[in-house]
Amino acid sequence: MTRPSRSPFATQPRQLHQYEGDADFLAGPTERTRAVQEMTGELFPEERRRAGAAS
Repeated sequence: MTRPSRSPFATQPRQLHQYEGDADFLAGPTERTRAVQEMTGELFPEERRRAGAAS
């Protein structure tokens, strides 16, 4: 019987490091992201209404 091999890409907990900087490296949302957020924001009330009607 063969044993499954461990992926060389598997992340081991000891390989993780706590980031100690601030959020300056983060970029803001793109126009495409903002458009999707706007569209989904408009759909959430309808989703909640339908989910409430189904229960």
